[in-house]
Amino acid sequence: MELLKYVVKELKEKGADDVITSLNESLVKQVRFANSEINLNLSYNFSTISIFAAIKNRTISTSLKELTKEAADLTIKKIINNVKNLPKNEEYRGIAKGKFKYPEVEELNDKKVDDADPIDVVEDAISISKNNGALKCAGVFYITKSKDQILTSNNIESEEGRTHYYFSIRSLNSKEASGHSTSSSNVISKLDYKSAAIESAEISKQSLNPKEAAEGKFDVIFSPLAFAPLLVHTGNSASVYSLESGFSFFPKEINKEIASKIVTLTDDGTYKNGSGSGKYDEEGYPRQKTVVVENGILKSFLHNTTTAIKYKTKSTGNAGIISPEPTNFVLMPGNLTKEKMIKSVDNGILITNIWYTRFNNYLTGEFSTIPRDGTFLIKNGKILNPIKGLRVTDKLSEMYKRVVGLGKDLKQIESWEAESPTVLPYVLVKDVGISKPK
Repeated sequence: MELLKYVVKELKEKGADDVITSLNESLVKQVRFANSEINLNLSYNFSTISIFAAIKNRTISTSLKELTKEAADLTIKKIINNVKNLPKNEEYRGIAKGKFKYPEVEELNDKKVDDADPIDVVEDAISISKNNGALKCAGVFYITKSKDQILTSNNIESEEGRTHYYFSIRSLNSKEASGHSTSSSNVISKLDYKSAAIESAEISKQSLNPKEAAEGKFDVIFSPLAFAPLLVHTGNSASVYSLESGFSFFPKEINKEIASKIVTLTDDGTYKNGSGSGKYDEEGYPRQKTVVVENGILKSFLHNTTTAIKYKTKSTGNAGIISPEPTNFVLMPGNLTKEKMIKSVDNGILITNIWYTRFNNYLTGEFSTIPRDGTFLIKNGKILNPIKGLRVTDKLSEMYKRVVGLGKDLKQIESWEAESPTVLPYVLVKDVGISKPK
């Protein structure tokens, strides 16, 4: 904190109007496994100070990895020299002001983190995968323990500790038969790696000998892992910065109907055990829960201080200093079990995972993506057989209007395809476009 105070003081004396400094110190343990054997076990530390400064409406951001006064002086000098050559940021309106009462976030910091043994978890998961029918498996397990501190020129000063566990496993029975599942939690007691290992193995076993898929319109059931990358893009589209930049499929007007009545979307920076939860955002403004879509009606965008002033509203606690960013983007559950959802489908597909998701038109949410791992044809309410060789091609702006079913159980998802935290159930969408990869 003393170094943060020094940076703020020096930049203010050299003409900065606004300064935000934050320190992140993290210890990461990583265990990786392939062919059902551990092949990497390492730990590493890193510390970074992030610095934002506004000088006569010119804004600049940088980071400092050497935490010494000498390195800070050099960085401050570079900031002052470089900012002179920058154009004025006409959109900039300032940073958060005032002393805040921060929310108490449940299950943010696990006191048992130092006792957690990643080797035990991985070895147990490998055994569970094999015992449930997988030929082999691969994946990774991360344990992160971090401490964050923030200090701004507007007298905001706070800190928080946090822990996080992320487990990912892919089970395989052949080149074409695989299953993937993940589990993430801030507390080890709620890391359900065992269910992830079982799920991945069962999907893999059920995926043997897939048949070629047909093209056309199908009712599609997306698993939480499969729909999460689309929900990440939805969360990004909720940022008012994305709206202004032409990267959002949301309309500009609030209170428009944009989805099925069963769709409610929230951004919740205080979500219990949420991967993206915390007491404050990058400006030191308190995190909160924001209803973005309620029963299909667009209710709000995500704001930081600058965009809130511009749009004559209040910050939603989503800074991103440059761009408001989602925290935990939540698709609220429905009342269906996975089994009831399958029984309701006459001609459809169950997709358990996707990759290579690409957007052709951000304004409509037009995208294509390729299902991977277990994908299954549904006929007359029953899973008929595994399938392969298909691509999903549709528009998010229209898909949300065709959501006809939501699972009753929520799952927190992080993955390589969905880097921002999401929380969601199984999702049933009617008349989804299915084509063949070219």
